[in-house]
Amino acid sequence: MTDRASLNLVAPDAGARHAGELLRRAREAQGLTLDHLASQIKVSPLKLEALEQGRYDSLGDSNFTRALAMTVCRTLRIDATEILAGLPAARLHALNQGKSPINEPFRDHGSVPALFDRGHRLNLKALLAPQWLVPLVFLAAAAVIYALPDTMTWPSWFGNSVASIETPMASSEEDVALAPSSMQVAVDPAVPLSPLDAASAVGLVEPASVALASAVAPAGIAASDVVASVPAVTVPVAVLPSPAPASVAAPAVGAGSVRIALTETSWIEVVDASGSKLFSRIARAGEALELQGQAPFRLRIGNVSGVQVSFRGQPVSLTDVTRNNTARVELK
Repeated sequence: MTDRASLNLVAPDAGARHAGELLRRAREAQGLTLDHLASQIKVSPLKLEALEQGRYDSLGDSNFTRALAMTVCRTLRIDATEILAGLPAARLHALNQGKSPINEPFRDHGSVPALFDRGHRLNLKALLAPQWLVPLVFLAAAAVIYALPDTMTWPSWFGNSVASIETPMASSEEDVALAPSSMQVAVDPAVPLSPLDAASAVGLVEPASVALASAVAPAGIAASDVVASVPAVTVPVAVLPSPAPASVAAPAVGAGSVRIALTETSWIEVVDASGSKLFSRIARAGEALELQGQAPFRLRIGNVSGVQVSFRGQPVSLTDVTRNNTARVELK
């Protein structure tokens, strides 16, 4: 009994030494050193030495010891069954120690609160959240502004801004009213005038005086009162002789006129001899184009069926230069 008990006490150490001895013999049979084998399996040589000598306590966990032994067996291409039988058994570790179970209800604290609960009732507490309160305030303000009547009296700062916009328009109207006063009539007291000429001259001077007086008159005074206060003009006025009609300039050499009439929408481009684009855009049906420039003209026309071209008063046929309802023609 004593021998059997002592044998059972030393059996685990003998098995451990047996497993490590098998690994050492297999390594030496293939001519590998501890350093060489450690470099192949990317582990410290000290750990391999502890495994071969049966010092598993220096390796830490029994799971790591068995995994290291299996890696060595795989590298040496030997059966790991007998070696794993002499190693400590693997331990099972619980995965949820100190943690909540997986099937715990999920709560998203960062999402926008729902306006209605599960019973389809309005959640008044959710309306006070910034995610809903700010948009609702803006919508309410927009609705109030839209519902305001047109006759509402706006604040003074708003009226000043409107007045600053209207001031340039008023000044431009005053410039237009004062424009007739810039007309000048030459007066030559030495030249007598006939009654008809004097009357026509007075008619020319009087509108300018009336316009100037009405422009500088204070507010609230009618324009007729201002006209009545202007004294009659009795100074003889010399009417300047009308200039001789200018002779019609002869057309320049190479100048020409291109007329294009459209019955359908089309794209048209016209370039003259200088390379200037006289026209380049989509023309609508019903338009009539009259283009002046230096000949020759180069035309590109889309949708030829809706375009009629004439050059220097003569119609131009586009049938021979049309391809796929697009024409390219040069007019000389």
